[in-house]
Amino acid sequence: MYLGVIISSFVILLFILIGYFIWVKKKLFLIVGYNSKTFRGDSNNLAKAMGIFFILAVFANFVAIYQVMRSG
Repeated sequence: MYLGVIISSFVILLFILIGYFIWVKKKLFLIVGYNSKTFRGDSNNLAKAMGIFFILAVFANFVAIYQVMRSG
């Protein structure tokens, strides 16, 4: 059980870092399929949306893990 918590914590921290790098640092190369030459939108809005998505995915993952651990 503790190994699952450790692995899940590592994944959560990894997603938080990816979300931070995309949203704040504008590291758009972390987005799969992103190509700056063919993208026709606003890169700042894309970075914000994808960064928030990754961070929300972290919270959803955390809640799911907590519910599984609590239910036994």
